[in-house]
Amino acid sequence: MGFKVRVRGVNTYVRAMSKISDRLHDSARDGIDDAAEYLLKKVVDKIGTYQSIGGDPGGYGAWKKLKYETRVKKLRKYGVGDKPLFASGDLKGSFSVIPGGKGRLSASVGSDSSYLIHHVYGAPGRHVPMRDPILITAKEERDECYEIIEQAIFDEIDRTWGGG
Repeated sequence: MGFKVRVRGVNTYVRAMSKISDRLHDSARDGIDDAAEYLLKKVVDKIGTYQSIGGDPGGYGAWKKLKYETRVKKLRKYGVGDKPLFASGDLKGSFSVIPGGKGRLSASVGSDSSYLIHHVYGAPGRHVPMRDPILITAKEERDECYEIIEQAIFDEIDRTWGGG
């Protein structure tokens, strides 16, 4: 995978709960997988929109507007004008969930697209500014991913020990 970002929200609480029993470990993994699917949807949905340049909810402003020349070129070639990171649709369709290894409490969202690398790091020679749609989204969605993981653990506690 060319570029990927881990699901945020796997903290010491999640790790501690997963050590209590195999069932809680499995439920934490299921929650992480669900959080990765959620994050994937958020990343894909944001392609073609002006996004935050920050990393916290609310961010630090939005990306700069596409230059007029860029919008005209994209409109002629792809039929879309004012949609950053969106042209042929190749980038939007390149994202996938990468599960963590056996027994690991992790999952990632990533892409093999060479377009993404140019946008994440920028390509000054091609007038492509740095626009990271994946890391910023992961940071912005950290709390929601944690809640998804935590809910999976709580659901298992309720099923196993009737804690509800």
